[in-house]
Amino acid sequence: MSYQTELQLLRDTFGKCRVATHLLSLFELAEVLGQDPAPAELRARYRYTDAMGRCYLYLRLPQNTDTPILLIGPYLTQPRKPSDVLAALPVLEQSNPLFFMLDAYCERLWQTAVFSVVDVNHPTVSPASPIHQPLHDDRFDDILLRMQAMEQRYAFENELI
Repeated sequence: MSYQTELQLLRDTFGKCRVATHLLSLFELAEVLGQDPAPAELRARYRYTDAMGRCYLYLRLPQNTDTPILLIGPYLTQPRKPSDVLAALPVLEQSNPLFFMLDAYCERLWQTAVFSVVDVNHPTVSPASPIHQPLHDDRFDDILLRMQAMEQRYAFENELI
C-alpha cells in the first residue's frame, strides 16, 4: 500500500509551520545529525536534540522507497532569547497538533496504533502519545486528558484520509 499522498500532506503541513522535512538515506541522516543515528527500526519514531538545543524527529519509511528515512526539523521546544542565534527556528511544544498528525501518519504507515518514541539523547522508550500511556489511577483529569488526545488524533486522522 502506498502512503505517498499522506506523506506529501504531512510534509506540506510541517512546511507551512516553517519546519523542514527531508527524505534521506541512513548515511545522509548521520551527516545531518553529526553522529551515527540510532538504528531506525520500523514502528519507532526517534527524537534527537543536538548540543545547541535544536530538535529533530526521524522515522523509517517502508523498505520499497529509495530514501528510507523521513527527517523532521530542526525546531525548538521552547522560545529562545532574542539575542540567540537560533531565534529564527520554529518553536513546537510537545502538545502541538502537528505531533498528533505525525502519530496518525505513523499508525497508518505501520498499520498499528502501538509504536514507540525513542529519545536518542536519553535511551528511553515511551508511548507515542497520552492515549497509549497507562493510567496511574482513575483520576478524572487523566481520563479527560486521554479523551481530548484521542479526539484530536481522530480529527487529524480524518484530515489525512
